[in-house]
Parts: sequence; structure tokens; C-alpha cells
Amino acid sequence: MESRKKEQAAIHSSDEDDDSSDNDSGNGLFRLGNSVQRSTKSVPEPKLIDSRPKNLLRQPAVPTRRVKDNRARVAPDLSPLYKQILKWEFFHDDVFPPGLSAANYSKVDRTFSSYAAYKKTFEPLLLLEAWQALKQAKEEAPQPTIKLNLVTRMSADNFVELEITIDGMNDRNRWLESDLVLVSVSKQPLTSKDSPHCLARVHSLKKKFTGANTTEVQLRCDPSPQMMQENMRNGSTLYAAKIMG
Repeated sequence: MESRKKEQAAIHSSDEDDDSSDNDSGNGLFRLGNSVQRSTKSVPEPKLIDSRPKNLLRQPAVPTRRVKDNRARVAPDLSPLYKQILKWEFFHDDVFPPGLSAANYSKVDRTFSSYAAYKKTFEPLLLLEAWQALKQAKEEAPQPTIKLNLVTRMSADNFVELEITIDGMNDRNRWLESDLVLVSVSKQPLTSKDSPHCLARVHSLKKKFTGANTTEVQLRCDPSPQMMQENMRNGSTLYAAKIMG
């Protein structure tokens, strides 16, 4: 009887050892996992090193609006100015531009209360300077007359745009963009006051080599309605002389 109790006690002790062993192993796995988590958190994160040059890092970003403003200052829109100049009568003989007189000019103040006051003072002065430059160009050596072959006529930006071709334009009498020319029906545009004529601005040029030396030119002008309807039809022939650049 006593031996049987010893066997039961031994079996019970063995079961407890097994349970204890299982619990220890389970607790050991959890402890291992916890230790791994703790060790992972304890590892410091690597610092990222920026390889860009330091001078680039210190440069502030340029706002897009500032870039547009700078471009507008470098290349302002001169269409309103050209609109007034191209309306001028080339053969007008006066110290003041056509449509202006001494009454349009005033003393330059030191300060201005508004933009309108500034414009009222300086716009006539700007036009006067342009008119004096044009008169001086008229008195210089005359430019050769160039024959214009009108391909088509259209409207662009409140101007009349003429698509023309010029044959045999050499380097001596070559036109450039923004040149001011006198367009006329006469073969002698600089001396034919009574022939239909108008001032024009060279808008663009494109040289083509199609057998002959031909240059495609876009002219922008503001002719009278009569000249536009009667003398600026597709296929017409006109003549022009460069006045100034």
C-alpha cells in the first residue's frame, strides 16, 4: 500500500514537472519576443546624410510669380505704344508727333499722386522722343526700296498682319525684327506723299531657300480702311523702305 502511494506521488510529481516545463518554455518564448522587441526599440535609427552641396541647401526657392514679374520687366508689352506710333502720318511736318501739341506737355513733378498722373506726364515725352528719332532717320541716307509680295492679310492683336515674301534680300538691306518700315503702293515710298502708305513693324522673319533666295516676313500695321480694302488684297504688290530699327 505504501509503495502504491509512492508511485502515485511520483506520477503526480512528474506531471507537475511537465506542466512547469511547458510553462517555463512558453514564458521563455514570450520573454524572448519581449526581449527582441526591447532590443529593436533600443537600436538608434541611422541618420540620413544629405549629399547635396551646402550652398544649394541654403538657396531659397524662387517663387514662380517672381520669375514671371522679372520676365515682364525684361520684355514688357509694347503693343499700346506701337498702336500709337503706327497710326502716325509719316510725312507729318512738325516738331510734335501727329495728334499732339505743346498743350499736352507739362512740368515733371517730383512726386505723383497716382499712376494716371504719372502716365499723363511721361507718355507724351516718350512719344516725343520716338517722333524725334523717326524724323532724324528720315533725314539720313535713304534705304533701298524692297518689293513686297502680299500672300495673305489677317487680324492679330488689334493690328492688321500682312504675310509677305521678299525675293533677294541681301545682308546690306536686310530687315530685323521690330524694324519700322514705310509701306506704300508707290515704287518710291519715301517721296510719294500722295500715294496710299502706312507705317509697319516687322513682327517676324523666316528665310526660305526654295530655288530663289526668299524671305517670309510678317508685318503688323494699322492702315486706313481704304488702303486695306483696295491695296492690301491677297496677291497684291507693295513696296517698302526701312525707316529705323
